[in-house]
Amino acid sequence: MRNGRVLIYAGLPVVGAFAAGLVGAVLIGDGTYPSPFAAQDEIIGWLSGNAPAARLMSVTQLVSALALLVFGARLAESLRSRGSGAYAAVTQSAGVAAAVMLALSALLEWVAVRPDVLAAGWRRWRA
Repeated sequence: MRNGRVLIYAGLPVVGAFAAGLVGAVLIGDGTYPSPFAAQDEIIGWLSGNAPAARLMSVTQLVSALALLVFGARLAESLRSRGSGAYAAVTQSAGVAAAVMLALSALLEWVAVRPDVLAAGWRRWRA
């Protein structure tokens, strides 16, 4: 039972950091984050007007990615101790892949709100 509680407590920082970023961005930003399917001008306008909120989201996503990496390792360790070696390997690989993708998303968002990228970079992507 103790190992199960440790896993639950190891997963809480993942959810907490991610939720803190979303709530914090809404509180300090002007409205909510636009939909990925919104018009490009709407997305660029939100990013350029809410750079601090986007930076907060990217930092908390990066923290969440690190916590997810630890959680995946703890979960794989728990499976390995129960004799499920194949499941542990899949769990650890999936945890690393998910953490890397979340960290990449956070870093790309950090870069997207840089003033020079907003001014010059987005013009290249317009249709």
